[in-house]
Amino acid sequence: MEISQERIRKFWEKCGFRYVHETIHFRYYYKEHYWQYPNGDNKQYSPPIDLNNLFKYAVPKLENDVAIKIFKGDYSWIVELWKDNIIARDHDKDPATALFLAIEKVI
Repeated sequence: MEISQERIRKFWEKCGFRYVHETIHFRYYYKEHYWQYPNGDNKQYSPPIDLNNLFKYAVPKLENDVAIKIFKGDYSWIVELWKDNIIARDHDKDPATALFLAIEKVI
């Protein structure tokens, strides 16, 4: 599944990132766009949607007692977020995309 850049931007902003776009005057006006990471680093691109970044930045934003279940189905990876019962469930051929889609529903 292809995820729009707008959804990715909103997701990472909920995880503590900041998309900065500003106009700077230095002889000429120009626009600068960059991502400010939670640790203060500035980078040109948002972090990729992969399991490492999702567990580093997005999973800590979930409530404390949420359990994550990731398993391989017949045709796709399935991710379930549990509290007392299932609070989010999604699937995709890529486990990182499935986790992104499930977390996106609850943060």
